[in-house]
Amino acid sequence: MSQPSSPSPSPKPVPEQITEIVINLLFVSSCGYTLFNVFTDNIPKALISLAISAIAGLASSFSEGLTETLKDKWKKRGQRFGEVLDKPVDRAFGTIFPKPQYLEALKAYCYDLEVEGLKGDFPSLGLEEVFVPLSLNADPAGFSSVSPIKKVWSLLPKQDQTAAENRYRRIAIVANPGYGKTTLTRYLTLKYANLSYQEFGAAPLLPILLVLRSFYGSIESEQIPMLPDLVEQQVKKMLPLCKNLDMSAAWFEKRLENGQCLVMLDGLDEVPEAHRRLVSQWINWQMQTYPSQFILTSRPHGYDESLFRGVERISIVDFNLDQKEDFIHKWYKAVLWNKKWESHWQKSQDRSEYERLSKEQAQSQSEAEAEVAAKDLIRQIIETPNLNELAKNPLLITIIAATHRAFAALPKRRVEIYKKMFNLLLADRPNFRDTPLTIRSSEENQQILQQLALTLMMSESKTEFSLEEVNHQLKTLLTEYDAELKLTPKKFLKEIQQIAGLLTGEESNLYQFSHKTFQEYLAAAELKKCQNADFLIKKIADAAWKDWEEVIRFYAAMADITPFIETLLETNDKDALLLAYRIGTEDSQKVSPALKSRLYQSLQQVNLGNLNAKVKLEEQFQTQVLLNQNTIISSQYITWKEYQLFLEAQKNQQFHSNATVIEITERPLDSAILNISWHDARWFCAWLNTQTYLQPDVGVYLYRLPTQTELSQVRSSPSGKDEILPWTSSPTTPGNALRVVRVRIDNQYRALVNFLANGRWKEADQETERLMLELTRCENHLTVDSLREFPEKDLYLIDQLWLRFSGDKFGFSVQKKIWLEVGGKLDFGDDDAAATKAFTKLSEQNGWRAKKEWLKYSALDFSIHAPSAHLPTLFGACRVLPKANLGKAWIGWCAIFSRLYAATVSSSPLDGSNL
Repeated sequence: MSQPSSPSPSPKPVPEQITEIVINLLFVSSCGYTLFNVFTDNIPKALISLAISAIAGLASSFSEGLTETLKDKWKKRGQRFGEVLDKPVDRAFGTIFPKPQYLEALKAYCYDLEVEGLKGDFPSLGLEEVFVPLSLNADPAGFSSVSPIKKVWSLLPKQDQTAAENRYRRIAIVANPGYGKTTLTRYLTLKYANLSYQEFGAAPLLPILLVLRSFYGSIESEQIPMLPDLVEQQVKKMLPLCKNLDMSAAWFEKRLENGQCLVMLDGLDEVPEAHRRLVSQWINWQMQTYPSQFILTSRPHGYDESLFRGVERISIVDFNLDQKEDFIHKWYKAVLWNKKWESHWQKSQDRSEYERLSKEQAQSQSEAEAEVAAKDLIRQIIETPNLNELAKNPLLITIIAATHRAFAALPKRRVEIYKKMFNLLLADRPNFRDTPLTIRSSEENQQILQQLALTLMMSESKTEFSLEEVNHQLKTLLTEYDAELKLTPKKFLKEIQQIAGLLTGEESNLYQFSHKTFQEYLAAAELKKCQNADFLIKKIADAAWKDWEEVIRFYAAMADITPFIETLLETNDKDALLLAYRIGTEDSQKVSPALKSRLYQSLQQVNLGNLNAKVKLEEQFQTQVLLNQNTIISSQYITWKEYQLFLEAQKNQQFHSNATVIEITERPLDSAILNISWHDARWFCAWLNTQTYLQPDVGVYLYRLPTQTELSQVRSSPSGKDEILPWTSSPTTPGNALRVVRVRIDNQYRALVNFLANGRWKEADQETERLMLELTRCENHLTVDSLREFPEKDLYLIDQLWLRFSGDKFGFSVQKKIWLEVGGKLDFGDDDAAATKAFTKLSEQNGWRAKKEWLKYSALDFSIHAPSAHLPTLFGACRVLPKANLGKAWIGWCAIFSRLYAATVSSSPLDGSNL
């Protein structure tokens, strides 16, 4: 394949390239012939060849755009000429030009978004409409000292990169269900097929996408069949347009041998366990044989590293809040247009001129509604830590978004989300659309699907099935609900596919659940209905549980989790301990303190990387010291192992702090951290608020440094040469180590704490305004009298929250400091001119005013990079910015600063024990 020297937004079609080659060859050869005749004194021939050169030069200039009018005519003629030569040239230059039909077929195959597995009433969305770039961890073992988080394009060959320079020529993307592994391979296929890979500086590669579950039965040995033969077979099977296309195994083999292909092998975990080892060995052989780019995807239980050589293991990182927000906005924008407003616009075109909708107005209304819905969903996710933790991958966010669109209010547990989704797909949506399923009861439909799902889990195929394979079982089940069997198995499957959207694949006569987790949830529900926990527990005891991992998780969430954790602990297996931890953290309130302690002790006995640090950190607040009813202090000093989690979150942009980067690799990880700054200690405390697994199930909590009084209640005398002095809430008190206090605060601060902890500064600004209006019982804006009487404790708390989560960059006290520096007073009396002058200086310094103009609220900087004291603004409540009465704006801020001064002098409620 050709390799362009620089990215081009829209590469020229093959016929146009051929035309240019022919013209250039003609021009070069005719010029050379002219010079030859001149030197041999054959002037007549020289003149003739010179004329030919001129004509060719003119054609070249037309091709290059020197004469626009003639260029178009020559371009059209060149295209016709190229079309005539297309087949013979393709045969002659087959190593350079890919088959256009093949790329077109791939575009159609991958254009639709299928990651969410939702069909039925849900609109078909284009993959690129909602795709959010995944964050990939290129060092899941944690050996790198630099950030290992990358986007997929940084792992793929660049235009100016040699094969030897590509460390990631063979990669295995290993992640749990729902993280977008399949969607990523389809996205890459689409990008290479439509040639937009060049936007990312990537080298040109021929995409080959193979779904392992569709051909694993064809693999006879490590070397048979060879990859080119299998690719030819699968391409003609998967892509209708390519059935009769002249693309032989030899055609693919030449490109594979030349390193010109991107081979994607999707879903190793979906190969039945009995075949998986042989398939893995076959994949490894193909990777070693051909120097092309390879990407393999699998769930963790399906990938055995020992069977692969020279393969870099890559994991997928949880979505951060920015990715969640990006995905939700894109999803709602696509859904509301495709599902609602596009239809309104199209129907209106059949009406009179005055009744028609313009497309621009329809799109504008659609985007406005999408913005409102997306913001509401994001707000719910941020305000609910359990939901925020749940919404960590594309599948779960899609399910959450679909549930939100249908019900508005959201469950907080994973199993409840799936339960609500099945009710939505089997009852609410079909009945709402007047296309009900023949069996009207969602419970009865689900019970049939549960038995089908469990049968699949226990069968060899695991995921795919034909009508013939399940016909007898479905007949028996359907007879229970329809004695005359008017609903045939074929019709039932068709309804579940086309109306409910829970199945795919009728066209190939091989069905499967639209996402494997749907099958696993249903299988767990069937086992739960039969009260058959023993079946799964026996799987664990026999070390045959890995293909049943998600079923076990779902079942445990529906029932008593104690026997599952106990059995997993008895195996002494690393992966089993990880599953026990996942089960325990999903429903922590169902785990007894004694069992939790046993689980933590077992986890610390094996090397589980960052999970060991998480467990250690959680133990700090499980075995805490109670200071009073609302306040506890960590049982021990924070260690380097725990502090490393915080630094990695900062490095990977999962948290917005700017703490000092410390190289920890050579330090004893289990020892107490020493010599960190007070500033960094406070950042660590702020980060703890984003770790939802540390939070008790009820209440709102804040992590902070202890007071000197609190430390005196728990600190023992230091020993040894290195004296350990924990930092306190006062920066002037010497310190070098870290203990943390967790304090419960009023529930009304839940949203503000979550917005600030997640760096959602605009939402936090608006929530601050709402809170202050609520606390003063003002309806639209804060009055001077209300501010002068504002509750000191609450004002101090609001200010401290802003300070702690912004690293002392935002908050009323930061604004007050600048106010006093620019000549402001806490009481100006009647001197309006001096007060207005001081307020103007404050606003110029903190970014509310620029170039002698007051900024509109929409123009403010709601990021951590905003000027110091930029937030909070109280734009509506205090009327400080443009649309308000600027002449009196300073009065409100004087009242706030005066009240804050009084609160600071009288007490420190956030750092005391009286909160």
